[in-house]
Amino acid sequence: LFQGVNAQKIILPETVTIIDNYAFNLNKAVTDVIIGNNVTSIGNNAFNGCSALEKITIPASVTETGRNAFKDCGFKVVICKGETPAKLGSQAFSGVDVASATLVVPNEAAIATYKAAKQWMNFGTIITQEQYNIMTDIAQVTEEAGVSVNNGKIIVANDAEVAIYTFTGKLVAAGKAGEYSLPKGNYIVKVGNNAVKVRL
Repeated sequence: LFQGVNAQKIILPETVTIIDNYAFNLNKAVTDVIIGNNVTSIGNNAFNGCSALEKITIPASVTETGRNAFKDCGFKVVICKGETPAKLGSQAFSGVDVASATLVVPNEAAIATYKAAKQWMNFGTIITQEQYNIMTDIAQVTEEAGVSVNNGKIIVANDAEVAIYTFTGKLVAAGKAGEYSLPKGNYIVKVGNNAVKVRL
């Protein structure tokens, strides 16, 4: 159905209720898919081989997926609107580096539910929608904030109050301008009234 569609972002309308088997099979162009709120199931191999697909939004209405539904997708972010995880077919995320991907769920209670659910539990990072919104609202590293990364260190040149947080909101460092050595990962750096996200 969408195999040859040459669009980067696809928003499925409310009139769609089922995503058929192989609907997006081997679509190499799409990078972002938002599934309409009336879809209840995603078929076998529906997104198979969508290697450029980095982000997908799955509504609460989806209760199940077929086997290999997301095989070999390039996911960085999967947003699930449902508090209850959809039942996944076998090998739903086969070939996907879920350990490096972020799963976004509605709230803290849902985090525990997804962490206990087969296949969903394999995502390296599971955060709430609120936490994800904070992440995406924060600007990329800018010269104005005086933040840079060099040799695995966060360098703050701006002489203001500095606070560094993990993406889950944990404060890991605070102080003034200078170098901060932290483990590899993603951080939010607040410098005065500016905030940026950095990756070590």
